[in-house]
Formats: sequence, C-alpha cells, structure tokens
Amino acid sequence: MVAEIFGRLPNGVGHRQIAMELRAVDGVRVAGKTVPKIMRELGLACGIRRGSGRRRYGSYRGVVGETFENVLGRDFSADAPRRKMGADVTEFRCSFGKAYLAPVCDFASKEIVAHSVSRHPDMAQQREMLGMLVAAKPEGARPRRTA
Repeated sequence: MVAEIFGRLPNGVGHRQIAMELRAVDGVRVAGKTVPKIMRELGLACGIRRGSGRRRYGSYRGVVGETFENVLGRDFSADAPRRKMGADVTEFRCSFGKAYLAPVCDFASKEIVAHSVSRHPDMAQQREMLGMLVAAKPEGARPRRTA
C-alpha cells in the first residue's frame, strides 16, 4: 500500500502524506514512525525537497595555520604585572555595520593594557594593538616567556 501511494506522483510523496492517506482514505491505524520505517525498508525517498545542490553551511576548514602549545594551562592568575597577558577579538554589531575590539588584558591587575577598534579583524588591527602594547610598556621592563 505504501509503494502504491508513493507511486502516484512523479516525485513521490513524503511519509506524512502517505500516513495521512492511509488514515483518511484507507482507514488504517498507523503510528507516526511506522511509515518512515517502511519507506526506508523499501528504499523509497521523497525527491521534492532533496536537491542535489543544497548543502548546509559548514565553516570547518580542517587544521589551518600552526598551533601553539598551551603555555598558560588555564592558569589565568599572575603574581606580578605584565607577566601574563591575554588578547581576544570581539565583534559588535552597530548601526553602521560591524566593529571589532581587540583588547589586551593583564592577568595580574585585570586591567586593559592596550586595545584597538577596527571595522575589519585583520592583521592591521593586530599590529595597531601590539604597537599600543609596546608603547605602554614601562621603562626597563623586559618581557620574558615563562614556560
């Protein structure tokens, strides 16, 4: 019966239409998952919404660029200023479009040491932020790696 109802249209029909037809016309009591199960067993698939060119968006590109070791180990506390710092880029939606904020936070004092605001999250913004960070460095301070 399912194959007969499916064969009435050129593209076939979906499991919901077949179940409605079975209930209304033929008077068969059928559960909601029974018709899809029978259609899978018979190899029937509705071709109306199944376009070959349609694909869901996926932003995953695989491993891109180089990865670095986890130096901080989720320990975001520091015993002295400018020993550990973290940076991030945050997107804000504004009336004129999007704005991107790139702050650098000192983990010891919890203050923003340098920042950059840009319309595009590119290397120019990162260079500007790093330039502000170098300019704000106290005299005689020498950054060092602690790992």
